[in-house]
Formats: sequence, structure tokens, C-alpha cells
Amino acid sequence: LSTKDSYEAYKLGEIDAFLTVLSPDSKLVKTILQDDTIDHADLKRIPAYTKNFSFLNSYKIYEGSISLKDNIPNRDINLLATTATLVTHSGVDDMLVRIMTIKAKDYAGNYSEFPSVKYLEIPIHEASERYLEKGYSFLEKIFPYWIASKVNRLKYMLIPLLTLFLPLFKGFVPLYRWRWRSKIYRWYGYIDDISKEWESLDRDGLIRVRNQLNDLMLEIKSSTNIPLAFKGEYYTLELHIDNVMERISRKLL
Repeated sequence: LSTKDSYEAYKLGEIDAFLTVLSPDSKLVKTILQDDTIDHADLKRIPAYTKNFSFLNSYKIYEGSISLKDNIPNRDINLLATTATLVTHSGVDDMLVRIMTIKAKDYAGNYSEFPSVKYLEIPIHEASERYLEKGYSFLEKIFPYWIASKVNRLKYMLIPLLTLFLPLFKGFVPLYRWRWRSKIYRWYGYIDDISKEWESLDRDGLIRVRNQLNDLMLEIKSSTNIPLAFKGEYYTLELHIDNVMERISRKLL
């Protein structure tokens, strides 16, 4: 029998007792509690029930809480509250489970504990638990859930990807250093060759070499973007070029 039919059957004397589970805000609950022809059972072992069954909780209706004027109920009544549980088959898609959880939360409102991770005797679905504990993720505020969930799962692939890319990164650093140092060393090689042969050149050869060095200096300053890590070697190169040009200029005097 439904709660309403049970109540009517009890009033007609067709049944001796009935047990029902309803929301505390139900109009039928208030009707039953206001009916002074009904003897409301006052449960005695509520702490034992709540300790043994995680989905049960104690609920007390205090004397006069339904009606102060008529003093309804006329005594404190200890009742049990049970958890309403949403369940689904294990094969239901994560996205659908999360959407159902979100809609259930929206329907219940911000002041309701339903849905909740509390008072459960079966495992909570990962998608529901993640939403109830953390709410909307940053990605969900930007993308639809099916995109956000796939992007979120990528983070579990980062560790193996990092394991693969770490050796490549270690090889990239020496390669980066070699790239810049090879450019500087190439200039050094050119200057070193000039410094070895300039003393044997005639005046026209010295002027030609000095012009080449001057052009090289302008090229280095205007067309290169040397990182700070290699600035020391870069400035040493400039000093080397200045030194050779000064020695050539002195010889031309």
C-alpha cells in the first residue's frame, strides 16, 4: 500500500500499523502527526540502528513543533531518517552520471545535503564524487563536459610522457649550448686566423683586414641576440676583435 492508502486503511481499522518513509516537509506527514487518533511509535534503539546502518540517521520531532497552539505532537517523538540514494548500473557513461548528479544537486538546492557523499553503503561513482567534492572544474567552465573530461584524463598521461621527454630535454640543453658556442667559436676561429697572419700583410692587406673586422663587429652587434648565459664569451670576443684592430691601426701609422 502507498502511504496515503495505508493511512486510510489504518483509519478504517483494516490494518493495525504501518511504516512509511516521507520527506519531513511532506503535507501527509503533517496530516499524520496532527491526527490525535494515531499513536506514533517512539523508537527506543535509534543509536543502535544508526551505528549499524550508515544510511540511517536519527530525527527527533519535538513536542509542539507541528502546532504550538494545539501542542502537536504532545511529546517528543524519536524517528529514523533514511538516505535517498541514486544508483546506476556500472556501465552507464561517466558523463551521464555527472550530469544526473549536477541536476539532482540543482533540484535539491544549495541548502540541501542531497546529493551527498555521506550515509552511503555502496561505493560512490567517481564522476559524482569529483563533482560533489570539487564542483565545476576550471575546464568545465570553458568547455562542454565531454571535452573537459577527456582533457582532464590527459593529466594521467603526463607522467609517462614526461618520462619519455626527460631524456630528450637533457639532450636539448647541451644542444642549445653547442648551438650558441659554435657560433661564437666560429667567429673566434676567424679572428684567430687573422691575428696569425696580419703581421705578414702589406698596407693594402692590413686596410682590407681592418675593414673586414669592422664589418664583422657591426654584423655581430646588429644581427645577433646572444643569451645572457653566453654574454661573457661574447664580450671577450669583442675585446679580442678590438685588440686585433688596434694592433693593425698602430702598424698602419
